[in-house]
Amino acid sequence: MGFHGGKEIGENIDGTGLMEREFKEVRTVRAFAGAILFVGILLVTFAKIMGFMQNLAQNAVDLGLARYSNFTGRFAARNFAEDRQLLHFLNLLNDTLLPVAHVLVPLLIIVGLLVMGIGIFMWLYPQTGSQILIALKWLKLVPDPNATEFEVLAKNKTNAKSTLIFIGCLLLAVFFASFVMRSCANDTGDTKEMVEEISQEASRYIELQKKYYDENKTLGSSQMIGYEASSSDYFDFQNQGIGFWRAVNKEKWEECPAGKKWRVQMKLEGLFEKKLKIFVSTPSDSLCAKLTPDFQQVKTLRKEEKK
Repeated sequence: MGFHGGKEIGENIDGTGLMEREFKEVRTVRAFAGAILFVGILLVTFAKIMGFMQNLAQNAVDLGLARYSNFTGRFAARNFAEDRQLLHFLNLLNDTLLPVAHVLVPLLIIVGLLVMGIGIFMWLYPQTGSQILIALKWLKLVPDPNATEFEVLAKNKTNAKSTLIFIGCLLLAVFFASFVMRSCANDTGDTKEMVEEISQEASRYIELQKKYYDENKTLGSSQMIGYEASSSDYFDFQNQGIGFWRAVNKEKWEECPAGKKWRVQMKLEGLFEKKLKIFVSTPSDSLCAKLTPDFQQVKTLRKEEKK
C-alpha cells in the first residue's frame, strides 16, 4: 500500500489512478537511485583496481631505484643508454605519476562512497529523491488535480523535512570525506618528514665520525666525536659502540612494522694504510626498505646537500 496526502490510497473510492501514479513515481525514483548506486559501486571498484596497480608500480619503482643506487647500477646508468633511459622512466614515474595516483585513488573512493550514499538515500526516501530529480530537471512534476490544498501543504511540509535531512546527511558525508583527505595528506607529510629526519641524523653521525677520523686517524665513541643519541616522535637513535649507529621506528610506519632498524657501520680496513669504510643498510623487510630508497646515499652526502 502507498500513501498520498496523509491518507491510505486503498481507502480512496477512486484510488486506482492515485495508486498507479504513486507507485509509478516510486518506481521511477528507485530506478534512478539504483543507477546512481551502480555508478558509485563502479567508482569504488575502479579506485580499488587503481590502488592495486599503484602499489604494484610503486614496488617495481622502488626495486628499480634501489638497483640503480648501488655501484653496479650507477655504473650501468652512466655507461649504457638503455639503463639511462630506464632510470629516467623510473624517476618520472616516482616523481610525477605515482604522487598523482596517491591522491587520485582515495579521492575516487570518497566520491564513489558519496555517490553510493546518495543512491541509498534516494532508494529509502523516494519522495525526497523525486524532489532532487525535479530540481535537477531530470523529472517533471505532474500536479494531482484531485489533491486538496491541505494535502498539498502537508506533502510540501513532509518534502521540506526530508530535504533538510538529506542536506544534513550530505554535509556530514562531505565533512567525513574532507577528514579522510586530510588524514591522507598528513600521512604523506609524516612520511616525508620521517625520511628527512632519519637521513639527516645518519648523515650527522657519519660527518662527526669522519671529522674525528681526519684528526685522529681512528674512530671514536659517541662522547669522543660529540654525538649524543636522541629520540624523536618517530625514531629512537642509538649509538651501539664505536662505529655503530642505528635508528629504530617507534610505531608502525605505513605498512612497515614497529621496531625495524636502519643501520650505519663505520670501520677501518687495510693492511698498511687504514682507510675508513662506511656501510649503510635498511631493514630486510621490503615494506620498510621501500620507504627510504635513498638511505644508502647518506654516506656520500656533502654538507651543502644536507642544508
